[in-house]
Amino acid sequence: NVKGFSLGTTRKLKPQYLKPIVQKIMPLVLNKQLVIPIDSVYSLADVKVAHERLESRQHIGKILIDLS
Repeated sequence: NVKGFSLGTTRKLKPQYLKPIVQKIMPLVLNKQLVIPIDSVYSLADVKVAHERLESRQHIGKILIDLS
């Protein structure tokens, strides 16, 4: 059960760990054995609402901004 994971933090603090981690995780993501939950998707015009959702701490999963 993965509670949280930040590639950015790993890249900054322990960059030598990044390649092996990515090599293990990416096949799981690509084969849909590891599903990253998405809470909601907002347009760029609704970024304020997305940020409010994030600050509310009521989300479960990622909050995405659609830039298309």
